[in-house]
Amino acid sequence: MQFTPRDAAAAGVVRELAQRRKQTQPLGEWSCGSVFTNPPGDQPARLIEAAGLKGARIGARWSRRETRQFHLNEGHATASDIEELINQVRETCSACTACCWCRKCAWSGRRPDAPAS
Repeated sequence: MQFTPRDAAAAGVVRELAQRRKQTQPLGEWSCGSVFTNPPGDQPARLIEAAGLKGARIGARWSRRETRQFHLNEGHATASDIEELINQVRETCSACTACCWCRKCAWSGRRPDAPAS
């Protein structure tokens, strides 16, 4: 396999995208990433803020003030904290908007605090 070097214009675009990501995403912090898909014609971050959930917290988990779409962990959040905050955001925002709030993330494994099946 061989890679062709990219031209200067493409390298500039990649640098711009990396810089934008540094400004808008919590790189280097514990996060489950961007949680919700974009509803048609809007952004979850704006709707989360409009619903008054900017900075919402359950346990050691919160919807970050600067990047409302990312849910961060201070290091002590449980799987239940994560799930509860995501559900709270989805339920509150669904009641305030006419759009479906679909998660981008998927659960893997079994939560330690979940009942055994």
